[in-house]
Amino acid sequence: MGPREARPGGRGPRSNNDARRRYYRLTPFGRAVLEAETSRLDALVKQARRKGVTPIARPALQASSRTK
Repeated sequence: MGPREARPGGRGPRSNNDARRRYYRLTPFGRAVLEAETSRLDALVKQARRKGVTPIARPALQASSRTK
């Protein structure tokens, strides 16, 4: 099973009877990919900080843009 192939899981903690709602479970392979990507991104951020790169200030989203 590949990283994009999630297995449908059981119903979530809330019992919504919406047939369109699906819940997925992370596979062991998917978790390994997630951990590798997290480690890679962490190393990238640490390297950027060592080089003095700082995050830019992002403007807050307006209420109307969040609903789109």
